[in-house]
Amino acid sequence: MAAYIVAQMAVHDPDGYRNYAMAFMKTIGEFGGKLLVAADDAVELEGQRPYPRTVIGEFADAATARAWYESDAYQKIQPLRASSTDGAVYIIEGIGIPSSPQRRATSD
Repeated sequence: MAAYIVAQMAVHDPDGYRNYAMAFMKTIGEFGGKLLVAADDAVELEGQRPYPRTVIGEFADAATARAWYESDAYQKIQPLRASSTDGAVYIIEGIGIPSSPQRRATSD
């Protein structure tokens, strides 16, 4: 099942973040990942976003996403992101929709 690295952040050092972003693209590709979203212009329909920038990368599965995040290549550039932004980064797996209401009730 596909997995996604999701980062929501506020950039407070644009030059540092630009350096990070250029290196990020190389590291994600080395793990077969692809960048799906990197934007500040989400349209709020309900509530308020905690951070203006959202970045979403897709990987084949959660193990590959974690391997990318924990890789030497990514860990080398991670301090650039941490020092130039405030926010959160997490892994989430793709949708697992129950096939029936009964299945949903037993999986809770």
